[in-house]
Amino acid sequence: MENSKPMKDQNAAATCQYFSKYCEMYINNVSVPTGKKVKSFHKTFPQLLVCMFGAPSKRGWIQTEMTPIQNKAIRDLLSVNGQFFQALIKLSAYPEYSFDIITDALPADVKKVLSIGSVHLLPKVYSNSTYIVSSSNSNATDIRATATRQATLLPSVMGGDRKIRFTMLQFYLYYFLSAPTWPPLSASSPTPATTTTATTNTFNSQIPRTPTSAYNAPKTPTYGTSTYGTIRPTTSTATAPGQYLSPGVTQAIKLGVYSSLLDEYLQRMITIQPSDTSFPPFINSFLFDACMELWIRTTWIATNGKVNNDLMHYITVFVQYIVKHDIKQCFMDEKLVLTRVYNDMKTELFMLISRLAFNWSKHDDYLNVLDLWSIWAAPWKLGATPRSSDNTEYNPITSGWSKFVLDNLPLYFFLVDVFLQRTSTFTYKEPLPSTTATATTTTSSAYTTPITTSNFVENFTLSGQLRILCRINNLLKAKGLVEFLGLTEQALKQLKASAYSFTSDPFKQLAWHVYNTDTMDKVVRQKISDTYKFLVALDGINGIWNPKGLYAKNMAYRSDALLKTLNGMNTAASIFEAKGWGKQTASKLNKYAAQLKETSSNLHKTFKISNSLHQIVPESLDPTSKKPVVNTPPPAPTEKLMGKPVEKEAIKEAIIGPRCVGSGALLTQEEIRAVREGRAICSYDNIPAVGIRAKNYIRSYEIAPLVRWSIKTDAKINEHVKFCFDEYK
Repeated sequence: MENSKPMKDQNAAATCQYFSKYCEMYINNVSVPTGKKVKSFHKTFPQLLVCMFGAPSKRGWIQTEMTPIQNKAIRDLLSVNGQFFQALIKLSAYPEYSFDIITDALPADVKKVLSIGSVHLLPKVYSNSTYIVSSSNSNATDIRATATRQATLLPSVMGGDRKIRFTMLQFYLYYFLSAPTWPPLSASSPTPATTTTATTNTFNSQIPRTPTSAYNAPKTPTYGTSTYGTIRPTTSTATAPGQYLSPGVTQAIKLGVYSSLLDEYLQRMITIQPSDTSFPPFINSFLFDACMELWIRTTWIATNGKVNNDLMHYITVFVQYIVKHDIKQCFMDEKLVLTRVYNDMKTELFMLISRLAFNWSKHDDYLNVLDLWSIWAAPWKLGATPRSSDNTEYNPITSGWSKFVLDNLPLYFFLVDVFLQRTSTFTYKEPLPSTTATATTTTSSAYTTPITTSNFVENFTLSGQLRILCRINNLLKAKGLVEFLGLTEQALKQLKASAYSFTSDPFKQLAWHVYNTDTMDKVVRQKISDTYKFLVALDGINGIWNPKGLYAKNMAYRSDALLKTLNGMNTAASIFEAKGWGKQTASKLNKYAAQLKETSSNLHKTFKISNSLHQIVPESLDPTSKKPVVNTPPPAPTEKLMGKPVEKEAIKEAIIGPRCVGSGALLTQEEIRAVREGRAICSYDNIPAVGIRAKNYIRSYEIAPLVRWSIKTDAKINEHVKFCFDEYK
């Protein structure tokens, strides 16, 4: 089969038709698939996968720009109802048509688990696919010790080495899902590899699990007597996969047929409708487990790195497919497939988003992380694509989503704080061409992988920063959500204090909103306690996690990162509105100022910061803070939360009022430090100008001697001009 004319001619459409007819004639239409024809198909199968899906350094059909006829032929061949796919299902029932995964190609933690024999620790995609082979190393001392003195649970030669073996269909799906994890190929066409010869008695496939960071270059694939690309040769005259690559222009995977195939596979093999209690018997949960392993659990990036666009796109597509189903059904029936899917996803997906949020580079595509978080943290939107402008009104708490929110509190506390830590550093300036982050490249075969430089420079644009802020606001502005999270923050603080210091019990109020009765407060307390322990392990110091003050209005302070974000937006808007700009840039800057003010106003409303006062954490309440208490407002009034009255204790907040700082329009050293730390605003609006030409050149926040010298110099210049020109006399 590998020497068939369609493959030699590099004709994708003809090759698809050839394999479809071959599978129908020699596999699907026979009762027992045996003989040379089936063995030939099994032997050629790895080469066909490389031809279709490529390899880490080789371009396949899905990475090549194809004609509509070719795309249709590929889609028909790989469709679940096609002859090729049905042949894989049939051959998967026969162990002799299986493939072994080379252990060295697996993630390091999986290899370690295999080496110690702890199969129960393996990810689910591997746990049911292990088998034991005789160990090549012998240790007579261990055997003698076990037989004469004491038994041991550690692996020995009698146990052998553990390997991973997939059926034909499992191997196909594993390879299919591995394609987006490989580094993106360059636009240049790959150079065909030379023909090699090798012999082996087993069918082995190596799926390299290289780090998915765009800044981590994988090892260069070698072409010798053992492996080529990702597939180990299975015949004595194996031919390198580059020989059968179709000519054409390289394109992103998401632009070809891969997306439509993935949609079909998800719908047919991850059946999570409300009535489904089991996966399809021909594949069980393998596709879901493989997505979790290859896309969610093992995806990571180095600092200032990023996930390649194709992989990030398909991670988002996978999560959207899960979320578009009614996840709140998980809390009603534990037997549903959807319940198992949700339980397996919630922790691993949170960890993935957290890794990306911490390490993603300072670039506009950080928005991809916010989009993934927005889809998972707002399941009441049923997987809708996040937008900067979202006027749809949602009411998740009263519509049954409170259990999901209570079960996933780290999404709204820890991750929101991480996002606000990033937004608090925004400068709201367009990057200069000379300051664009540069990257060196390491070219190997047909792909180019960028490597981070030591002097990484922020490359955010103002519009990109605003879109990120809008994503945060659009999720949290759902009716009743911030109020509900405010109650949970009070409950978390009460657990931290280990005392009942609040006039109203937040656990009973939460129980009312989650279970429609306050008698379930013990259940709520246990869930909040579990969340607190998780947050301590995640972000605690000395066994204590301090609430940041993100949502609870009646706490003594609000989040420092939140307030710095709001202050930064207000300061930037004030600068954009300052007079003296040229006519060509005035309209653009006014537009920026209006967008910043609108976004800032929306965030004020969402986080229930009732005015533009700039709050800080008082030193007496936060030992880690060095900021002083400046002022205190009157107690907050009693409000209603989703129809249930909530009594609030009169807890004072520390704020800086909107006043004209400084004496005689000059700032003191303390006020200068406050401006630099984002605790006060210094702008044209609230600080009077100083000097004859102050409106254009002098600002009171500048150094005092400079103001005095400028005034004196300005007077001498006026005298000189008066002397030289008669119109000034």
